[in-house]
Amino acid sequence: MTLLMPPIAASPEFLKARDLVRAADRIAIVTHTRADGDAIGSLAALQHILRLEGKRAEGLLFEQPAPRYAFIAERENLRAWDDRHAEPLFDAADLWIIVDTAAAAQLPPLTQRLARRTARLIVIDHHRSRDIAGDINLIDEQAAAAALIVYDWFIAAGWALSPAAAEALFIGLATDTGWFRHANADARAFQTAAALMGYGVRPDELHRRLYQSEPAARFRLFAAAMHGLSLEAGGSLAVMEVTREMLARSGATSQLTEDLVNEPLRIGEVCASVLLTETDDGHVRVSVRAKGGIDVAAVAQRFGGGGHALASGATLNGPLAHARHRVIEAMMAAMSA
Repeated sequence: MTLLMPPIAASPEFLKARDLVRAADRIAIVTHTRADGDAIGSLAALQHILRLEGKRAEGLLFEQPAPRYAFIAERENLRAWDDRHAEPLFDAADLWIIVDTAAAAQLPPLTQRLARRTARLIVIDHHRSRDIAGDINLIDEQAAAAALIVYDWFIAAGWALSPAAAEALFIGLATDTGWFRHANADARAFQTAAALMGYGVRPDELHRRLYQSEPAARFRLFAAAMHGLSLEAGGSLAVMEVTREMLARSGATSQLTEDLVNEPLRIGEVCASVLLTETDDGHVRVSVRAKGGIDVAAVAQRFGGGGHALASGATLNGPLAHARHRVIEAMMAAMSA
């Protein structure tokens, strides 16, 4: 079988990272809280390939995955964080890998441990906002997804890619590009997607499994959120809320809010969309998306968050009404700048 391969430069950082893996015995891999498709796909692929390379590699999630990603987590036996297991793992590991984030705020159980680690550290990320530096940093802000950087690393390192790892990486790439609809779906993303399909990945089957197998509770939550949709700034800013009461009434969890923020962007005059979600601890999680012309990462950074220019997020103190006012004010300022 002939596989299509994008040209990969064997950069010094890729090769240094490969050498750190070769020298390691036990490897602990982690990604950000509320792991999305890119985070879980990249984590799963890393654990899978590093184990094929003979390493004792283990990937951990900070919580149970969203239902749509449960199958990939179960297949690769990705465990949810438990202090009794996680702390000995990170104590014993001589190499840590953090993927799809370089922000300490997105790694709460590790924040203090990072400062006193003795293990070597590889950081793989494509976001603009970061405050963690590893011994090796595979950072590429132009990459459509962390999965794309992981793929490039595998190829540069000379590691054989398996069908299971290819599928995990495709999930990461496809979900972070909105199934190749977003502006970050560039030629490099399509070229890598074609290469991954050469390993037997079926995009139609994955799309059906990820997006056409939703629980009914998500649609009840979607209906409630859309019912409360408001249009601000003359109709160019869409704002939605998900309250704890809405979650309870719909029988949903906050994990099922993924992608809801994108729905109002289907309205022609809407340039940006905001979703505010109440958390159990009284905070408000804010997700922001834009069609273009607005740097929502700069808005998120005002509140201690970050991300990409067209897709970012932050967590604010409650109550919801106060957080809503602050975010709308910041968004309107950004949109009028």
